[in-house]
Amino acid sequence: TEIYTLSLHDALPIFLVDQHAAHERIAYEAIVAATRKHGASEPLLVAQIVELDSARSEVLDRTIETLREGGLDIEPFGERSYRIVATPAGYGSRSFDLAGFIDDLSDTPKQRDVRERVWASLACHSVTVAGERLERDEMATLVERLQACENPMHCPHGRPTMMRLGPDEIARLFKRV
Repeated sequence: TEIYTLSLHDALPIFLVDQHAAHERIAYEAIVAATRKHGASEPLLVAQIVELDSARSEVLDRTIETLREGGLDIEPFGERSYRIVATPAGYGSRSFDLAGFIDDLSDTPKQRDVRERVWASLACHSVTVAGERLERDEMATLVERLQACENPMHCPHGRPTMMRLGPDEIARLFKRV
């Protein structure tokens, strides 16, 4: 924990960054850019085998063709087992939490396009988790990469990546106004 003091009279705005939402935005835009450049999906060198509970298996069975449209290629591989053979271009060979991914897809979509939903879910499940400690240089790199994004203010699910607290808001927090 670090503590900083400041004079409210000389205060500059403070930006609070949600590192998960920021990293999610960066990953999402990288996946979208790679898909535009290289096509919808990239085959994995080694397929990932995943077993799901019956409820998630039913959801996956219903949406498997839709997921393929988004670049995620999954094949049935036994009862409630699946083989992930390709991921959206730019996602790489990182493994991800398929159960969490399916839960995320079952939420009411905010994106208009199925592919955008798949990409947003993949980005979410491939990045820094909330509460994970980052070193200063990692924080600086994250903020630099976020500033280079097309839409740096929100993650692909619509949550803010950062909040700005100006001198007036800070003064109100300390009951000075």
